[in-house]
Amino acid sequence: MKKYAIAAVFAAFIVLVIGIYYVQAAGERNPQFRLVATEGDAKEADSLVLWGWYTDAPYSERVKVSASGSRYYGELSYFGRMKEEFIHNVPPIDRLVRQYPDFMREDRTADYQDDELLVRVKSDPWFQADKADATRGLAFDFLDKRTKRTRSLRADLPENAAFNGYGVIDVQRSGDSFKVAMYYENLRAGGTRGTPEIRIYDVNPENGGITGSVTVDSGLQPADGQELILREVQSYDWTLPSGYLVLDASLMEVRKIDETESANGVRASAAGQVEVERRLVVYRYDTGTVDVVTLPVEPLNEQTRESLYRVGAEVLRIRLSSESAVIQGYGLGDMKLHYEKTLSARDLQAESITQSVAGPNRLYLLLQEQDRPAVAAMDPEGGNIVFRGEAALDDAEEGKSASPLLNNLRLYSLYMRE
Repeated sequence: MKKYAIAAVFAAFIVLVIGIYYVQAAGERNPQFRLVATEGDAKEADSLVLWGWYTDAPYSERVKVSASGSRYYGELSYFGRMKEEFIHNVPPIDRLVRQYPDFMREDRTADYQDDELLVRVKSDPWFQADKADATRGLAFDFLDKRTKRTRSLRADLPENAAFNGYGVIDVQRSGDSFKVAMYYENLRAGGTRGTPEIRIYDVNPENGGITGSVTVDSGLQPADGQELILREVQSYDWTLPSGYLVLDASLMEVRKIDETESANGVRASAAGQVEVERRLVVYRYDTGTVDVVTLPVEPLNEQTRESLYRVGAEVLRIRLSSESAVIQGYGLGDMKLHYEKTLSARDLQAESITQSVAGPNRLYLLLQEQDRPAVAAMDPEGGNIVFRGEAALDDAEEGKSASPLLNNLRLYSLYMRE
């Protein structure tokens, strides 16, 4: 029995040695890349990280490329790999974790901050001794940035039997109170939804009392066979003070979208949701008024994606395909269309457009040029391209032919860092 155990251990050792050899051999062949500026301020590249794959058959490995160089997945420690896989990179939250580790350690999220306070709000039910059912409410955690003292507070929400799901979507400070925007929905049997509602509560931060509330009306009322979808359009750093709550409101209708007939005469059809009306809804916290802009409804296909971003003082609507990006900029101040631009891949000196990402004051487009990945940054105020960068061989790779190595690099994802 001992002889078989020794043989098994020896075989495992051989496999391990061979595996280490191939990993090291692959790592030695992996070239080093860097994101370099080709137009505009080189500092624009410092906050960008591009993820993708480097493939040199038969080897293929994940790699991230930034202005400081490249890092292959196989070079990361065990903890580094776990972090890349399971801890989503959110720069505003990462910054708060570094600044206030004790407060953020309990729950890696935050909803509001200013010069004095850092605030986290949860919409958790809890049980009280004199009530049989759980009480819907808000759980506040406050951190005083100057004294580093923390305190907690609970605020009971009014009963609202029409809805069985709810959550916090925005928190703002207004004078001596906090305004908490809540999303309510009613999930029905069969997966259908009732009409959702956005309600803003005024909460006294001293005793948790609800001193007032208002419903944000999109002006859209679904008829039979229709469904209203409400989504918040967040800014890059949603924790900073803002005077606006921005919503994307879509009225969807169930329609027959495909019909086929088999050889025996049996007809089959497929149904799907079709957008019939779309609105940009802006609630102003200072006045309590609502502005609504009706957006053109344009059908999407499998090659086209649509997103709404809140960047600076603009709300950007972008329709993205591999061949072009159609961008509309609406001003939050006057809720008017400031510009509409169509940028083709050719305009961006690229073969295709891969992704769009919003930063604190830029809209970024991930591109694929003829022989290398690239990125462009757009100023949201006027819709002008202010920066271009591309992947290049690192200085340490001097003397190597760039084109074959860059052809093996494909970058599919862009995110921000600080």
